[in-house]
Parts: sequence; structure tokens; C-alpha cells
Amino acid sequence: MKNLSLHGRVSIAFTLMLCCTICCMATLAGLSFYTMQQVLRSQTSHSQSFVPAKRLSAAFERDILNARIHFIYFVTIQKPGTLEKGWGRYHNADADLAELTALVNRQDELQALRAPVAKLRADFNAYDPALHDTLQMVQNGETKGAHYDAQVKEWAARGAVMVTDAGNVETLAATSSEASTDRMVNSVKLAEKRDLAILAGGFLLCLAVSWMLAGKIKQVLLPVSGEGRAGVDRAHGAVEGFSASQV
Repeated sequence: MKNLSLHGRVSIAFTLMLCCTICCMATLAGLSFYTMQQVLRSQTSHSQSFVPAKRLSAAFERDILNARIHFIYFVTIQKPGTLEKGWGRYHNADADLAELTALVNRQDELQALRAPVAKLRADFNAYDPALHDTLQMVQNGETKGAHYDAQVKEWAARGAVMVTDAGNVETLAATSSEASTDRMVNSVKLAEKRDLAILAGGFLLCLAVSWMLAGKIKQVLLPVSGEGRAGVDRAHGAVEGFSASQV
């Protein structure tokens, strides 16, 4: 009966330890899967929003700066080829800004960029008529005088405002992208610490169950071993007594 009780206790303890181990491993696997899904979603969002926003804002700033340089060469010294190059860069900048505007309006993660990009579009729309008027004036042969100076001054001022706002948008897009990357890295680090804590907790729990199991086995085996030794002593005494009676 005691042997059966020992077997039952050992079986229960082993079953308990196995269940604890399985639960800890299942929890760890589930949390790891959840973390990986979060990281995947963050990476997807980052690649579909912050990365293209940074690229488009930088492309717009680069194209509009190059366009202005070519236009300035044409307006000031009428350098051959600069007008065509300026228009090429200008149309590229317009396309970059249109794509950037659609992107920030489509992606909720880019809400912080919506107002600055809208301001940049307003700057571009204000710059466009001043550009056309200035180029038309030079093409008509007017390259000096009070009207020329005033028109060029207005055109340059609108361009300066646009370039400044373009730089601000590019900086904001870059810092937003870096912040998104930092959030992903911090999320992975926190998940790593959490998983290690769960793993350590599961290991300690298994040690505790093993210690309890060892104590139970020892508690049950000691009486059984004592009874066994007593039985052997009794049997040995009986044999000696029988031998003495025969003599």
C-alpha cells in the first residue's frame, strides 16, 4: 500500500512538473510569436510610411534646389541649356511633392507631417506664378530695370520660403523615421527581457517542484527502508533461534 502510495505521489509530482514546464514553454512561445508579429507590423509600417516619406522629402528638396540654380543662371546671365534643365528638375520636384502629399494623407503614422507638407504645397503654388512671370519677363528681353529687380526679388523671396520649409519637412521626416526605428528597437529589447524573465521563472519553478518531489520521495522512502531493515533483523534472529534449538 505504501509502495503504491509512493508510486502515486511520484507520478503526481512528475506530472505537475511536466505540466508546469509545458505551460512555461507554451507561454514563452506564444509571447515570442506575438512579439515577432508586432515587430513585423512595425517594420511593415515603417517601410511603407517613414522610409518613403524621408526619401520623397529629400528628393523634393534636392530637385527644387537644383531647379532654382538653373533658373537663376537663366534669369541672370541667360546661360544656354539652363532653362530646360531647370524645368526638368522643377517637374521632378512637383511630382515628388504630389507623391509625398498623397503618402502623408494616406498613412496615419505620418500625421505629424501633414501640416508641414500642406504648407510646402502652398509655398510651391505661390512660387509657381512668380517663376513663370520672371521667366517670361526675361524671355521677352527685359533683363534690367526697376520692374526686373522687383520681379526677381519677389521670385527669390518666395523661393527662399519654399526651400526653408522643404528643409524643415526633410528634417522632420528624418527625425520621425529615426524615432520609429528607436521604438522598434526598444520593443524588441523589452520583449527580450520579458522572455528571459519568463524562462528564468519557469526554470526556478521546475527546480522548486523537483525539490518538493525529492523531499516527498525521501519522506516516504525512509519509513519503508526502516521497516525493511527491521524485517531483515527479525528474520535473521528467527534463523539464529532455530539453529540454536536444533543444537
